[in-house]
Amino acid sequence: MAAMAIDLLIPAFSDMRREFGLVEGSTRIGLVVTVFFFGLAIGQLFYGTMSDRFGRRPVMLVGLAIYVVASIVAGLANSLPLLFAARFVTGIGAAGPRSLSVAMVRDVYEGVEMARLMSFVMTVFMIVPIVAPTFGALLIAVLPWQSVLFFPAVAGCVVAVLCWRMPETLPPERRRALGFRDLRGAAGIVVRNRRTMAFTLVTTFTFSSMASYLGRSQPLIVDLYGRERLFPLIFGAVAGVMAMMTLANSRLIPRYGLQNMLSGATTMLVVFTSLLALVVLVTDGKPPLVLLCVLLAGIMGCKGLVMPNANTAAMQPMGAVAGTASSIIGVTTSLFGAVLSGVVTRIYDPSARTLAFAMFLFAIASASCVAYARFRTTDPSSAPAARPAVATG
Repeated sequence: MAAMAIDLLIPAFSDMRREFGLVEGSTRIGLVVTVFFFGLAIGQLFYGTMSDRFGRRPVMLVGLAIYVVASIVAGLANSLPLLFAARFVTGIGAAGPRSLSVAMVRDVYEGVEMARLMSFVMTVFMIVPIVAPTFGALLIAVLPWQSVLFFPAVAGCVVAVLCWRMPETLPPERRRALGFRDLRGAAGIVVRNRRTMAFTLVTTFTFSSMASYLGRSQPLIVDLYGRERLFPLIFGAVAGVMAMMTLANSRLIPRYGLQNMLSGATTMLVVFTSLLALVVLVTDGKPPLVLLCVLLAGIMGCKGLVMPNANTAAMQPMGAVAGTASSIIGVTTSLFGAVLSGVVTRIYDPSARTLAFAMFLFAIASASCVAYARFRTTDPSSAPAARPAVATG
């Protein structure tokens, strides 16, 4: 739901600028992504904790209802402030699937098995960026550009039907009270765990880099290189590399272990972002398009290995408070990720310099957090695990 609300919209940026009287190449339209991330962050404050008390499925359905209604309002918006407000609320609705999907996986699995399942989940997540820009371009070719805002509402209704039929993963005997003391205690368990917080920061920096790419990719390809027709194909190809690496992660994890995979992936991420920064520097901000795409594909492929593994490593010690943990991790990731990527997106730069240097700094920060987690905290998952801890549903 989150990926669809973002990637389907990107091909319509040029139409949206004309609709709302913005100059060609204006980065202000990128705020439709930034405000969505802010809503995504704030919404996760509530879903995980509420689901620890009432169960995953009913809270998920509430989030999907908010998502559907807000998407319809966004499609009907006749001004930028109303569009931004509706996108913010759409993010609040998408926070339900975003946080509760991780909690539901943790309800049933842990360790390497959880990492393997999260790889499949993230692969599906990556399919959307591959398909959505092309599908969005097709929609606006035959329908008004607002159709890319209405379509997520239709998809939200379909997912709501599927969730209605889905078994509950959190049985009543494992649910927690909603008293202030209980919430404070659950939050304390999360924030005092150095391993969980270190990998939460890894996810945050990786997410910031991805969101920066989402916000700047369309102006980069269309305005800097003048390849508007190729943009959906380029965007989908880069996302495809990320999806393939995420799927490959499910086979690599049992062999190499969670920590080793994270260390190797963040090291390669630093290598690729260093190369991108160097190439951008020596080409005065406009490297050959093919070389740029190759380096971006390498960077996003590394992120395809980092994201599911960092999520798993952060959630692994949190089985007793999975809902609250998923909320805190999700809020930290989305809120700080939105702030950092918003800064990158708002910088007016017609070249590739800002994106390249931002990705490099985010990669260094991610690798540093992984190194801290490896050498300063215990790692019970460095060796492959054998089986899920709990089987429910």
